[in-house]
Amino acid sequence: MSKSRLKAAEKKQREKELDKKFELFLHSAKHAMSKHSSKSETSTKISNLESDKQKSSAESGENVAEDQHLKIMEEPAFTAQERLKVLNARDSLIRLNIKSEETERKKVIGSCPDMCPEKERYSRIAKNCLSVLEMKMALDPKTSSRDADHRYMIKEYSRSSADQQEPLPHELRPVSVLKFTMDYIICNLMDMQLDAVTIRDWYDFIWNR
Repeated sequence: MSKSRLKAAEKKQREKELDKKFELFLHSAKHAMSKHSSKSETSTKISNLESDKQKSSAESGENVAEDQHLKIMEEPAFTAQERLKVLNARDSLIRLNIKSEETERKKVIGSCPDMCPEKERYSRIAKNCLSVLEMKMALDPKTSSRDADHRYMIKEYSRSSADQQEPLPHELRPVSVLKFTMDYIICNLMDMQLDAVTIRDWYDFIWNR
């Protein structure tokens, strides 16, 4: 056999071996890909099951919290502390419903009809943080009672903080109530006779409002 024929035969043999190796490589690659896809499908199913489990646990937790708030709201409240507890439960229940129903942030429109929101009034009464100008004795010369007069309580100024919750509509005063509050301060308190009130209490009250 001539040298050229030997070289051609060797070349064909090498080509056959390369084809076999390439086929084995393709087979192993396909097997690995199918194995990986089955694993990814399994992991996807597991992650979906875990997310469904978390959602159901969150919903059950919200239902438990809702039942607790409703139970507190049904309790009788006679003292300022007890009424504050009921109002906190009411607001927490409202916030739970807002989270579950609303997905987009909407502009909050105030609906508080008073110069001071109800919850703040009972909160300050319970903490004994009343101003003299919010007591009956300051506005009625016939009495010496230091009890709060809800009609004359005015919302106290407080700085906003990062951990502060967004106020609910009934905690915000509309423009008409803000105007009424300003008129009350200017017409009734700015030029009042300081018989039962010190200048310090008078100044602090007007400054904080």
